[in-house]
Amino acid sequence: MAINSPLVSVVMTTYNHEKYIAEAINSVLNQTLTNFELVIVNDGSNDRTDEIIKSFLHDRRIVYIDQENQGTSIATNNAILTAKGKYIALFSGDDICHHQRLEKQYSFICNSDFNYKIVFSGFDIIDDNGKLVINNLLNNWFIQQNKSPTEIINLFFFKGNCLNAITAFIERQLILDMGLFHITSIQTQDFEMWIKLIKHHEFFIISEKLMRYRIRDDNKNLSSSDNQIRTNFEIYELYKIIFDNMPIKLFKEAFQQHLKKPHFQEGIEYELEKAFLYLSHSSLLVKTIGCEKLFKLLQDQTILSISKAEYNFSLPELYVLTKNTDIFNTSLLQQAQEQLQQAQEQLQQTQEQLQQTQEQLQQTQNTLCSIESSKFWKLRQKWFKFRRLIGITNNEVSISLKGLLKKLLNLLPKFTTIVHQKNWYKDRPLVSVIIPCFNYGQYIDEAIDSVLSQTFHNFEIIVVDGGSTDNSTISILKSLQKPKTTIYYREGRHLVGDNRNFGIEKAEGKYICCLDADDKIKPTYLEKALFLLEVYAYDIVSTSVQCFGNSIETWNVLPNPTLENIVKANQVSTVAVFSKQMWKKANGYHDYGIGKDYISEDWDLWLRMIAIGARVINISEPLMLYRVHGKHTSLSNHPESMNLKDQAKTLASFNQEYLTHQAYKRSWNNNRTSYQVIDGNINLTNSYLEQIKEKTKLKILFALPFVITGGADTILLQIAKYLNENGFDISVITTIKTDTKFGDNTIRYEKITQEIYHLYKFLESQEKWKDYIYYYLESRQIDIIFIVGSVYFYEILPDIKKDFPNIKIVDQLFNEYGHIINNRKYAELIDMNILASQVIQEILLQKYQESEKKTRVIVHGVDTKREFNPINIDQQLILDIIPEGKFIVSYMGRFSEEKCPDKFIDLVHTLRDNKDVYFLMLGNGPEYDSVKLKIAELGLHDKIYAPGFVNDNKPFLKITDLLIIISRIEGIPIILMEGLSLGVPVIASRIGGIPGIVTDGYNGFLCDPNNTHEFANQIIKVYSDKNLQSKLKVNARTYAEEKLDISKMNDEYIKIFLSLINDNKL
Repeated sequence: MAINSPLVSVVMTTYNHEKYIAEAINSVLNQTLTNFELVIVNDGSNDRTDEIIKSFLHDRRIVYIDQENQGTSIATNNAILTAKGKYIALFSGDDICHHQRLEKQYSFICNSDFNYKIVFSGFDIIDDNGKLVINNLLNNWFIQQNKSPTEIINLFFFKGNCLNAITAFIERQLILDMGLFHITSIQTQDFEMWIKLIKHHEFFIISEKLMRYRIRDDNKNLSSSDNQIRTNFEIYELYKIIFDNMPIKLFKEAFQQHLKKPHFQEGIEYELEKAFLYLSHSSLLVKTIGCEKLFKLLQDQTILSISKAEYNFSLPELYVLTKNTDIFNTSLLQQAQEQLQQAQEQLQQTQEQLQQTQEQLQQTQNTLCSIESSKFWKLRQKWFKFRRLIGITNNEVSISLKGLLKKLLNLLPKFTTIVHQKNWYKDRPLVSVIIPCFNYGQYIDEAIDSVLSQTFHNFEIIVVDGGSTDNSTISILKSLQKPKTTIYYREGRHLVGDNRNFGIEKAEGKYICCLDADDKIKPTYLEKALFLLEVYAYDIVSTSVQCFGNSIETWNVLPNPTLENIVKANQVSTVAVFSKQMWKKANGYHDYGIGKDYISEDWDLWLRMIAIGARVINISEPLMLYRVHGKHTSLSNHPESMNLKDQAKTLASFNQEYLTHQAYKRSWNNNRTSYQVIDGNINLTNSYLEQIKEKTKLKILFALPFVITGGADTILLQIAKYLNENGFDISVITTIKTDTKFGDNTIRYEKITQEIYHLYKFLESQEKWKDYIYYYLESRQIDIIFIVGSVYFYEILPDIKKDFPNIKIVDQLFNEYGHIINNRKYAELIDMNILASQVIQEILLQKYQESEKKTRVIVHGVDTKREFNPINIDQQLILDIIPEGKFIVSYMGRFSEEKCPDKFIDLVHTLRDNKDVYFLMLGNGPEYDSVKLKIAELGLHDKIYAPGFVNDNKPFLKITDLLIIISRIEGIPIILMEGLSLGVPVIASRIGGIPGIVTDGYNGFLCDPNNTHEFANQIIKVYSDKNLQSKLKVNARTYAEEKLDISKMNDEYIKIFLSLINDNKL
């Protein structure tokens, strides 16, 4: 059964894709945007494709059409005509969708200031086995960055089809308006569609890679001679009509560099310009069209006269052109005949040489034996051993003398310079944020607020209006009442560099940060930048850039750009924080002009600063938010501006006096010099202590490995939220980088606190982590470190306890495995152990002789009244996903070895013949791929829905009839409590703290974790007894309301934290 009114129709055509079709379908079914249908057209496959597709048809989002083989165009058209969605997402049965493809493309269309109706995206290329292919010609052929319509048209003409159809997301009505895809084309049907659409609609290409495009081994026949001849015919016919109905203005803008007469008129001159443009093409096929067009046009006496007068091209020129344009390849035929004769002669010579070669082979083998024992050969072996020592592992790669020297220099130890940090003035800000503004009054409020939201507060804001000419900016600025903000108004128009210089002259800060009026910075940026500046004596700190508005690109910058890097490309972002002293030495910003004369004024400044000795470091985390207004991402790459290569040449020429050999050498040495700054934290810490004055809240630092979505993090978020609402200051530091496919709860923590620091994102070396943690503990006057599984924090506990003896350490243990090793290793340094179950407490007390005063059992809870109340859960969102009338058995959690997801698949396989039982698996983890493979190998697609990670599992949990926890290691799993709170009975392993929650026959059943058949029998038992089902469900909800409500848990945590601070005995 199909969905009645889907938002998006994913159109998939497939032919003999048995090897890939299941993965392709799953990649669509697992989309985070759920309001879609998948229309599959099987174009007459003669392998198992049809059988595999039918195993998915229990999913009501799928519409299936099985037709005789008629070709891709007809298959695609049939799918589009069947589709009901407003938008079409094109797709193929051998490719793979990123799980957020639909959400991100739809979101972009909805949130863009422009009325885009066609969106493409970037993509990865994979081979037959799903492995990434890096060096493929298609990586450079297809566009993966946004271009203007005129740039795309230009590429269409000179390069060909450079848009990948499988990434297209488009309004369905547009395709219908264009008459669908051309059914007589087999290679260029999508190219023809893009050519029609680009003449009337703007495209946008999201650079983020939202697709995996497969290059198959069995596709090699596409380049066969027969197919090439057919493709050439299609291209020839397509290029003949490429300019049909193209507005003259669009033509002029797209090909302005190639026009014979820039100001030509509509009519005859336009037709002649088209013909001459064909002739400028490198392809003989396209040149032929130009010859043919001129041959016909110049038969008209009027056109001939205009051509001669305006273009100096008449019949004699046409004669020479057609004589020299060998459209029938007659010269190639003659060359081929001559080459055949030469080949016959060479064959005779080769046969004679073969005999000689065989005789020489024996001699060569004898010679090799003597060479291998020679001094030269031994020296050669030592040379390649040396190459491996300096990091060159490929023996076929040559190395120049310059390259060898660079390798050797990189192996040299870095220099260390010791400096003392000077106290900054107490009555001055440490950093001044300069915001130049010209006609951007509508955005200035957001820019200022992004500064006021910083975690570091010792700053001033200086807004400089550079002569705004619109009707609103000045009045908006005059109405602003923002703390720490001063606004200056300048008469007349001033360019951005001049306005920045004006503001910096007024600034009192030691450091400067220039923020454009329409951009923003993330809350931790200034603090992180200042830490690097103060503690490691850098002169410039900047960050990667996250675009917003009309683009979601991320721009990454080199971690430590040198002068050699910066003269080639701008590797420092606009919001870089730099010392005012360095600004003075570099003579400030310099404006070059606007429009076609524009050159990046900040790039110019960074180049000079680095040339005179500035040390630069970039934070990889994108902490600058760059607003993209239109189709061009920045002024530097605006079509009116000179290209970046020419900008670089102009900058180098203007700054020639700075670009000395000594400057390049100094820049390189600076990257090899580290600074040990004595009292590096002093200004940062004093700034915080000065603003705190009187401490009113207790401060707790959550020391976590990561913030991935899962049961443990759900509990921690609840605790953090409750503590924050009850007078505690909460902050979070994480230490392990994780894959985003496991979910990222950073946004949820940001609703509680802005002070979230993922150390690996802004400090490239772990050696610096401890410096930052010490600074943070001291500046924030942390009272309690709450450790939840962070190995790094365990390891530095001895130093923390020694240097911060008053900080209390609380360690959370969810089970008796894993982190308990570190817990016991550093037991003497831990002030309180919070334990998820009585089982863990007994182990600490009996096995490890821990003091009972240092242990507390807190049985975790859930929000039974609101978040996990069945009456508050909307099931409508998933009704089209799960088959109706089935008994639903679910696994929800991390796909890891100790959770035993593979045993759950064994359960599915055991019960596969019971048609009324259906299975769900939600979550992700290291075992996810192997689980999916096992599902495929056992042919269980029709028995189980396993989409991986989902943003909200509550609707799935509510419709579950039995929740299965088949782990071999557990404490008290959070999903257990969430399930009970929603009235879902549980069949679980008899391990950890679970027996303290689940009672046989009351709210579930307990089983031996090693006995899969026992789990299967209990499932059948509950499924077969309706009365038992009802009883278990009622009791599950009742137990949760009485025993598992979150309020009790929250109060216990507060009691423990307050008692520790007050040194009370518990």
